[in-house]
Amino acid sequence: MVNLFDSTSIKSLTIDNRFIRSATGTGMANENGEVTPNLTKHIMDLVEGGVGLIISGHACVHPIGRTAQNQLGIYSDIQVPEFKEMVMKVHESDGKIVAQLNHGGAQSNPSVTGVMPIAPSAMPETEGKKATVPASRAMTQKDIDQIVTSFRDAAIRAKKAGFDGVQLHCAHGYLLSQFLSPFFNKRTDQYGGKVSNRTRIIVDTYNEVRNAVGVNYPVMIKMNVTDFLDDGLSTDEAIEAAVIFDDIGFDTLELSGGTVWGLWIHGHINLHPCRNVEDEGYYLDTARQL
Repeated sequence: MVNLFDSTSIKSLTIDNRFIRSATGTGMANENGEVTPNLTKHIMDLVEGGVGLIISGHACVHPIGRTAQNQLGIYSDIQVPEFKEMVMKVHESDGKIVAQLNHGGAQSNPSVTGVMPIAPSAMPETEGKKATVPASRAMTQKDIDQIVTSFRDAAIRAKKAGFDGVQLHCAHGYLLSQFLSPFFNKRTDQYGGKVSNRTRIIVDTYNEVRNAVGVNYPVMIKMNVTDFLDDGLSTDEAIEAAVIFDDIGFDTLELSGGTVWGLWIHGHINLHPCRNVEDEGYYLDTARQL
């Protein structure tokens, strides 16, 4: 019988157990998006604690997609050496680490990037309970092509730095998640409407990344199964998208939900506290359906 302490493999990657640290933004990078000693110590604490696989906090693939001043960046070759040093230390302690790749889209921070955020469709400035969300402009085909290329180039940098794989962030209302969500995506072209269209940029990104890193390098995805927003992504549509992602070749699917947008506007993402064991595993029912 399989248990949590059994080894498992994801393509060429073998991990010692089934404990995976889901990506969490730490805000521990420097102002240039580079790894700092504090971040390396944080990651090494996880390695020494016995976590089988660590997924890094979201690293931005393009400077206009930054969400915070001290967010990790993987949009420049200048950022690779510090990543390489951190990954080397992880491997020297027999740890494994995957780089999570992200773009903020409508949730990018213009006070950091200096430009208006981009999104699948234009979004007005919106005042919420916790923050005022800045306006964003609709992406052109040129913008979309550039973002797909940015994810590909970021994956190449991650592999050069020694990461054991990459994960595309398609959750929490960031750019790829926005394309999947009818709340954010009002397009009437090949990227909008039915689920097969709303997943198109993600499929294109996967194909570019896969061609760049090779068939044996783990390429994963973290995706929403619900947005907790009116007119947002439904569970049925999320399952339809997940089947598409499985069919094209993603090596793992991590399920999550909610958006930073919802947190800013409503002050919550509709999650209940886990007071009992039965309450744990928010998306367990969806995982079973999947």
